[in-house]
Amino acid sequence: MSEHRWYAIQTTAGHENKVRSLIERRIKDDPRPEDEKPIRQALVPTQEVVEIKNGKKVTAERKIYPGYVLVDMVDPKRSTACSASRKRQRRKSRRRRSPSWSARWWRSPRVRSRTSRARWKR
Repeated sequence: MSEHRWYAIQTTAGHENKVRSLIERRIKDDPRPEDEKPIRQALVPTQEVVEIKNGKKVTAERKIYPGYVLVDMVDPKRSTACSASRKRQRRKSRRRRSPSWSARWWRSPRVRSRTSRARWKR
């Protein structure tokens, strides 16, 4: 199998742990052996910080890169794990290019003809 690398996945800030747990569940549910899995692990990099609140020292975990999850995986362009999402993206891009959709998008619902404009001026 090809070489694994680290990739950063951009997520909504505050949802990093949820994304990490979903990726880990997907890794766990994959029936392939450990060597053949396209995704090895997902991390949310954090560090412990000592803060002083009400005169007491409190340790808290802070995210080093808020809004990002680091994933050790095969190149997503070569991996079959991401092929379904790429197919969905292609379908969406085809829809965007259709003339009927784009024509409907820019038309205003309150377009008046010349005669109605003349009536409004009076």
